[in-house]
Order: sequence, then C-alpha cells, then structure tokens
Amino acid sequence: LESDDNTPGVVDQTNSIQTVKGVPSVDVPRGFRAALQMLVADSPQWKINTAGGLRIHGFRPDPFVRERVPRTQDMNLWELRLTQSGYWFEQTGAGAVLQFDADRRLQENRLFRSRSVLTWSDHDQEYAYEQDFFVFQPINVDNAMSYQLGIFGFSQPNTHVSSYNIAVKWRHRLHREWLFAEIQPLLSWPEDQNFRPTTSILFRLEAVLGGVGCGCYGL
Repeated sequence: LESDDNTPGVVDQTNSIQTVKGVPSVDVPRGFRAALQMLVADSPQWKINTAGGLRIHGFRPDPFVRERVPRTQDMNLWELRLTQSGYWFEQTGAGAVLQFDADRRLQENRLFRSRSVLTWSDHDQEYAYEQDFFVFQPINVDNAMSYQLGIFGFSQPNTHVSSYNIAVKWRHRLHREWLFAEIQPLLSWPEDQNFRPTTSILFRLEAVLGGVGCGCYGL
C-alpha cells in the first residue's frame, strides 16, 4: 500500500529531482496504490519482482501490473546497476523505463553516482531522457548532504533538452530510523522559461515504516 503521485513510478528515483516535462515539481500524492508484489528471483546480482493491483485516483479504480528487473555488477571501484521496468495501467496504457546507475566511492564518506534514465510512454508516444550526477556526503549520524546536476529532454516534437537543474539537499533524521526532514534548494533553467534561471525550494517530511537499515543515502 503506497501513496500515488499519478506517475508510473516503476523505477526507484531516490534522490532524483522529480519533474513534469523536465520542469521541477513537488510530488503531491493524489491517491494511493494497493498491490500484491511477488519476488521472483533474489540473489546478489538479480532481484526480480512483479506486482499487480489497483491505483485509486478519484472515484475510478485503475488496475495495473508492473515488473522490475534489476541487475547489479561490481567492477573494481565501481558498482553498476541496470534496471529494466515495464508497466501497464488501464487508464494510461503501457510504458517502460530503462535506468543505469554507476556508483563509485570517492572517499570513506563520499559517494559519486551517475544515473541515466530512458522512459517510453505509449500514452504520450514519446521518450523522456534524464542524466543526473550526484555526490552524497554524510555529515554525522543524523545529517547528510547530496549535490545534484541534472539534464532532462524529450523526443517530441523532436529530440531536445527541456531543462537543466542544480540542487543541494540537506537530510536530517528527526526520530530514530524512520522520521526524516529534507530541505532542497533548486536552481533550474527550463525550456518554457526560455532557459532563464528559476529558483525554488522544496521542504519534505518523510516517514519510513518497516525494516530499514539506514535513512541516509545508502552509504
């Protein structure tokens, strides 16, 4: 059972700037999803899962199915993860997401991540492109920082860049391992503003319930 922001959400976008047409936006849940998920394979390299259920948005339930196939490979100083996901919603149709993450530890307490995402939507009949670069830095047991540079683009009406973004995020643990607060200032250059600089700030309160090991950035 999870909140729903009216997007497929089949690939983990943790620490990524959520966007609509490449313009930064705040994810405001407008409903929820209830699903039964099955773990098909579980190994150090493969964790395949599939799910089916209902998205409740307004008064009309929206049945859906989705599958997520991640593959992890260690290569010396790098950890590589390739994730292929597919989904189908009755109201919006089918789509697929291909995501590639490359992690490298810079120092004992710093992690670099390159993330490339390609999304296909049958409903919109277009591809969406995203390239992000992150640096994650824990400050102490209760605080962590992340720094992000992102580039977004779309294939329609022709292949083009829709936004450039720079963000800094401060994450603070409020209580034990399940309650967190975040502040994220953002500087963006969106296409619909003729790539003029636009500033915004995001405040988020997050509660993580269940078996969790660390509320930071996986360092």
